[in-house]
Amino acid sequence: MDLRDVPAPDLTDPLFEPYWSGAAAGKLVLPRCATCQRISWPPRAFCLRCRSASFGWEEHEARGHLFSWTVVGHPTAPGYRDTPYAVGIISLVDPPARVMGTIVDVEPSALEFDLPLVACFARAGSDPEFTLIQWKPAEAADRRE
Repeated sequence: MDLRDVPAPDLTDPLFEPYWSGAAAGKLVLPRCATCQRISWPPRAFCLRCRSASFGWEEHEARGHLFSWTVVGHPTAPGYRDTPYAVGIISLVDPPARVMGTIVDVEPSALEFDLPLVACFARAGSDPEFTLIQWKPAEAADRRE
């Protein structure tokens, strides 16, 4: 997948800036409500559970399990011309939250529910600070390390 053409989001958006900064540093950083302690993903101006507007950002283990996925068969966006590819919902090991991302280093036909995944961080677009968090099978990651 050639990610050079992926359009960069606004990396200075106050709701997402800590996430993008964390990704650029190779970390999974998510917001937690300071009042009820719920992870709020995607970030919002207020907590959906308790309506607090106070959040703290914290690093989390970048591991999880495949909860659901879809296989994209036709190019849909710049940088995503090579098809097929899979986009999945990943249930994180810690905290109890789900995130979405592209699944790499595995054929889409080999995906299965609860597949252990680990995050990988890929530079994208023309902005040197723009880093996508992608996901690959944990076994493949363990063999490379």
